[in-house]
Amino acid sequence: MRTTSVKYLAIFSTISIAPMLFISPASYALDGEGTLTLESIFDYIEQQQAPDLRMQQANIHQLHAKLAQANSINDLEINLIGHARYVEPNELPRDQSNNDSFASLELRKKLYDSGHREYNERAFKTLIEAKNLEAQYYLNQKKLTAAELFFKLITTETRYLRDTEAMMVAFEWTHRARQEHSVGKLSTVDLRKKEAKTQQLVRIRAASAMEIRNLRTQLALNIGYTQTLPAELTIPKLNNIHFTLPDMNTTQQEAISSNLLIKAIQKEILAEKINLKKEDSRYDLQVLGYADVNAYNRDLSSRDEWRVGIAFKLPLFSQKSIPHKNEIHAKLHRLEAKLEHKTNEIKSNIYQIYNDIELQESRLSEVQTNEDYKYLELDRSRALYEVGYRVNIGNSMTETTGADILIKSQQLDMMQSYMKLNNLIGRPLLDQRIKEKR
Repeated sequence: MRTTSVKYLAIFSTISIAPMLFISPASYALDGEGTLTLESIFDYIEQQQAPDLRMQQANIHQLHAKLAQANSINDLEINLIGHARYVEPNELPRDQSNNDSFASLELRKKLYDSGHREYNERAFKTLIEAKNLEAQYYLNQKKLTAAELFFKLITTETRYLRDTEAMMVAFEWTHRARQEHSVGKLSTVDLRKKEAKTQQLVRIRAASAMEIRNLRTQLALNIGYTQTLPAELTIPKLNNIHFTLPDMNTTQQEAISSNLLIKAIQKEILAEKINLKKEDSRYDLQVLGYADVNAYNRDLSSRDEWRVGIAFKLPLFSQKSIPHKNEIHAKLHRLEAKLEHKTNEIKSNIYQIYNDIELQESRLSEVQTNEDYKYLELDRSRALYEVGYRVNIGNSMTETTGADILIKSQQLDMMQSYMKLNNLIGRPLLDQRIKEKR
């Protein structure tokens, strides 16, 4: 049926600005000032660490404290000792008094320990390096989680606009259906069907608004953001983010040599091997320097007011050293098993990411073709409308918006996959190659 209704043109002019006529869910959720970008989220995570990241930093600070304590083992030791003694002297001493009390000022210093102190310091420093690498890895993991929430938020807010368009179109068609029903051109059954469909679209739009509020709250909690998140989102430029992936085996080998968690475990293994050398050094030669200054209540010829000397110590046996070495060996076995497990897990994850990217590229090509079709269909609907045909331009507009959402969603999924791959192979999440191609 043809129509030239001016009112119909006005309807779709209204639909084109419909999103501005509705309150965005961001305006009554978390709507701080400024713009929220992926880079700003990453910067905030690094500068204002969330509680779980602060716990890791506290563990590293604790290791630094233990290192300082280890470095103090060979420091000068000074003791002031008082002895209160009562004696019954024999007839030989000239001083026959019973008060044999005296005080001593002792100075002790370990001059040589066969490398024990050096091994201890190296072990702690190596372990601190391991924990720093591990902390950086989990920092990247937190960034990936935040990026996933941010990308979901972008897609959901775009979907919210599409749902608003669909609801506006449904409102108008329901209004027209009621007019037709009032003059007997539409049955009650068909009218109720259209009204039910409209209510369904209202519910879908409300669900999108609720999901946006939920995602904003999750994102704020994830990054430890205590203020109100900015309402405006800056969408990454997603055109042609693809770059040619190297051979999978090459990527897996790069991950094994560069992955932060792998390097952290390797450092832990090295630290325990150094601890074994430290335990062995306990049985090597030790040189001790000492000096004593004494003050006696009784004056005896055999007593010295001061003495200085060097002592040579060669430990022969210590029962407590055996279980300690057994504990270190057990840690080594556990860490070596952990390293093998993590290596296999990373290889598997890389294999999965390669498959994901291949499927995402195929899916992206599909939705881009679908988008071209939807826009051609919209152009055709507009052309038919302009010559007087009665066509549903509103539905065509909603479908093109839906096609845009699918493309954006696929591009964000691909970007997320590349970021995961960068993390596995020890590169910055926003690798320069991705930045150049975005």
